[in-house]
Amino acid sequence: MSDQEVEADEYQAVTSVLSSFYNFHTFETNQLINSRIQRFATLSIQDQQLIPWFEQHTQFLQQCIDINRDFCQTLAEKIGQDWGIKVLPSDWVEASHKQFQQTEQTMVKLMRDWSDQGGEERPIGQRLIIAELCKLYQNELERSKTKILVPGCGSGRLVFELVMHGFWTQGNDSSYHALFASGFILNHCQFPHNYSIFPFLALSATSSSKRQNQIRPVTVPDVSPTAHIISAMGREQEKEASLRIHYDELMSITAGSFIELYGVGPSDVNFASQKLRSQSQGEFGVVVTEFSLDAASGNVIDYIRTINNVLKQGGKWINFGPLLLQNGPSDGLNLTRDDLFELVTKLGFEFTVKESGIESTYCGDIKLLQSTVYKCDFWVCTKIDNL
Repeated sequence: MSDQEVEADEYQAVTSVLSSFYNFHTFETNQLINSRIQRFATLSIQDQQLIPWFEQHTQFLQQCIDINRDFCQTLAEKIGQDWGIKVLPSDWVEASHKQFQQTEQTMVKLMRDWSDQGGEERPIGQRLIIAELCKLYQNELERSKTKILVPGCGSGRLVFELVMHGFWTQGNDSSYHALFASGFILNHCQFPHNYSIFPFLALSATSSSKRQNQIRPVTVPDVSPTAHIISAMGREQEKEASLRIHYDELMSITAGSFIELYGVGPSDVNFASQKLRSQSQGEFGVVVTEFSLDAASGNVIDYIRTINNVLKQGGKWINFGPLLLQNGPSDGLNLTRDDLFELVTKLGFEFTVKESGIESTYCGDIKLLQSTVYKCDFWVCTKIDNL
């Protein structure tokens, strides 16, 4: 594939995802408002009078959609500028139905990662991860010399938390939705609670005890990464130069498939990606995976092999999450926990910490009448062999 074809494909991918944010209000209106109006219109006058609140609640939903529109269009415009997109949003590639659904999921993930409400679920795994890292690397001044890689970093909260603990951290994600969300929060939110969003609109009111739960807002971000880093840098300036931690130099995020960017052997990726791949072999002291390892995936062997490839000898792999995140049929290997543990050891690792059965939701809504609770594993592995 020529460079021009690669560039054209990337432009189409980037602008179609930007469109899924910029025009998200049209999707929400079609999904939530139009169907409600049409269904209500089919009722008899007598039946309509039995639910006198229905039309007002529909108006409330529309107001929430309008507020989501402000947030999503601001995000799309800012990220479009960051990515060098010079054409107007009206000229962006049209988003698919699936891409709109991914934007819907991204709004819920922003709630988990960057709101006060997510503060109940988020720390369950992240506290274990950070506590383990702080135990391994107790000297804060030395932490910046330890490179951490976070595959499947999503909207970037764990990357930010590791940076604020002094670690040089590189996030990676293949999802443009995740990359755009993380880019916006990390670079364009100067104040905490900068924006109100309504991530629960798509949930049926029949899943909640009160219809008001559907239209409750959350504010994002609960902390401003920019303000936190500036504040931390200000405190560092009061110290001797040799004792300063340069927080503004500790964070980076890469876009693309973890296996293609960091994997073993030849690849079809472009020159820049090939360069990153060659530079990453044995480069990292720690790989952290949180809710990103799916043992039912068809490429779980290559995934583990890639982790081995980027780690130094004696490097650590820290994982938290369930064996299987997505329900339903899979064309993958469908490994059991014991199968996965055996595979990890065969691919050059030795377990030093292993805990199972830690209960956690993922992007859970505490107001729902039902929820999925995962029994998660937490482990720490040491790389003992190259492959």
